[in-house]
Order: sequence, then C-alpha cells, then structure tokens
Amino acid sequence: ENTASKTPLPAAAELGNWSMVEALLQADARTDVVDKLGLTPLIAASYAGSQPIVDALLARPAAIDHYDFSDKRALDYAAAQGFDGIVSALIAAGSDVNQANSHAITALMWAAGYGHVVSSERLIEAGATLDARDDRGRTALMNAAANGHLEVVSALLERGADAGAKDNAGANALGLAEANDHPEIVALLASGS
Repeated sequence: ENTASKTPLPAAAELGNWSMVEALLQADARTDVVDKLGLTPLIAASYAGSQPIVDALLARPAAIDHYDFSDKRALDYAAAQGFDGIVSALIAAGSDVNQANSHAITALMWAAGYGHVVSSERLIEAGATLDARDDRGRTALMNAAANGHLEVVSALLERGADAGAKDNAGANALGLAEANDHPEIVALLASGS
C-alpha cells in the first residue's frame, strides 16, 4: 500500500495504466480490493474512463455495484462523465441501472445532469426509470433542464419523461429552466414537445 492508501491495482486503474493493470492481473491481483476511500479497481477505471481496463476487470469477479465513500458506483462515474462505452459495458455486466445512492440519485440522473445524451439513452434502453426522484424530489429531466442540457431534455421528453412533475420545492422542469436562464429549454418545455 502507498501513502495514498491505494493498493497497486486500484492505483494503476485510476491512472489508466493498462500495462501495469495487465501485469497485475496476470499475477492474480485481487480485483475485489477496496482502498481507504472505498475505491475498487473497477470504480477507479470507470472514473478514469479506461475502457480496456474496465473490460479486463469485468472479465473477473468484481463487486460491480459497490459504492465508494463519495457515494458513487462505477456506473455513476461513467454516466456522469459520458463514458458511453463503459456505461454499456457495466450495464451488460449486470450493473443495476435503477440502484440509487443515499440521496436517491441514479445513474440516469448523473448522466442527464451533466448533459450526456448517449449515456442517458443507453441507461433508458436498459430500463432506467425515467421519473425516479432524488431526495430533493428531482428527476433526470429536472436536472437536465436546470443545467441547460437541451439535447438531454429533448431526448427525455421523447422517451416520455413527465414534464409536469414537481420537486419538493414545487418547481417543475420548466420552472427550473426559467430560474437558471435557459431560454431554449423554456421554449421546448412550454411548447409541450
């Protein structure tokens, strides 16, 4: 273990160092190791966006839906950063698209809130609940509207997201778009499209 409390495999995965990961896997390094930050090699590789490392780790036993100490899983990191291939690989490996963290945030909420259309669509195709709500009562559509992600708002509406849903403060997607000065989204939502 190094001074950052990482064992070699998570550290190499986080750096995206494929040759080191490959050597460690050939030496039968444990893929289920968890460092003092709660990171597994799979979480580290997903955060780093390293598709080859994620694929290699998924070929071995791993806790696919493990949460780190910042309350995120591999799928959450990949969705939030728009690593579409990793999102697809994690879904194919069985990651639960509807699992939510302690704030009831799902991978779709992460993807939509950061404006990643393809990751959002892949999650929806895999069965992600469109109108799931976080602990603020916000849906993926509300997050996308509040953050100005027109393409995601459009994609969610096309898939049937509830534009009239209100959060715990009584705001809907239209109100959040207005409050955050996103006129194109306001126009889209106001048109009922």
